[in-house]
Amino acid sequence: METKTTIPKIQSLAIVLILAFIFNILGGSFISLYITNILSPQEYSHFELTINYASIIKISLGYLLNIILSIWIFSQSKRQNENSISWTALVLFFGLIAVLLFYVSILIKEVKRLNKNLEEKVPNT
Repeated sequence: METKTTIPKIQSLAIVLILAFIFNILGGSFISLYITNILSPQEYSHFELTINYASIIKISLGYLLNIILSIWIFSQSKRQNENSISWTALVLFFGLIAVLLFYVSILIKEVKRLNKNLEEKVPNT
């Protein structure tokens, strides 16, 4: 019998979400802090355009992350028999928060289903 050592899906999802969240929040901040701390005011004025480009890149990567997460949630919601269009739109506009809400809603439905199955198997006294 072959055994595979893989990270469960929920743990890999958590790792991806945490890394994306950290990148989304801190990405542009570190670039701005680094440039403003190493440059004199005269040099800083020359690099103002670079800082603007870094901000544009950070915002663009945030939108790209939302688009990728939307595509992923679309396929996941189809598998879970959820309203895929609504979840995709939520993730597109609200990003990681909507992904977390999606998985919380799936978890709540699964718990309700398990409770219902348990009640059917164990008769009430």
